[in-house]
Amino acid sequence: MASYVKDECPVCKRKEYKIIGKINDKEPPVFIPDDSAIVKCKSCGLIYVNPMPYWDKSDYEKLYNDTYFSHFEADKLKKWIEIRKNVIPRKRFDKIRMEITSSKRKMLEIGAGEHAFMSKYLIDKGWDITTQ
Repeated sequence: MASYVKDECPVCKRKEYKIIGKINDKEPPVFIPDDSAIVKCKSCGLIYVNPMPYWDKSDYEKLYNDTYFSHFEADKLKKWIEIRKNVIPRKRFDKIRMEITSSKRKMLEIGAGEHAFMSKYLIDKGWDITTQ
């Protein structure tokens, strides 16, 4: 069963943050609290989700089971994959770009999942990405 913990920054342990985006998935396959947001720590600048989700294997199976893309016809599936690989990461990056204060073009991606679309998108744009 999924749990969510509203807590301090996982890096510097401070509790002050600025909301920079809302999670707006209207009908997710697992419960997401209404107050879930993408936040930026006011102390160290880390961008993270708060409350932090802790999902177990059954939650991931609900999200990414065999029927995940089964309702798409072949041409619609190809278009959706293109959207997930390029359009969504570009839009998300455009939203957080103004929060990035370094010119180093480096990022640590933690918990990006199997496909890590944002990481792959930024690598294609010349960024140095480390994933954990």
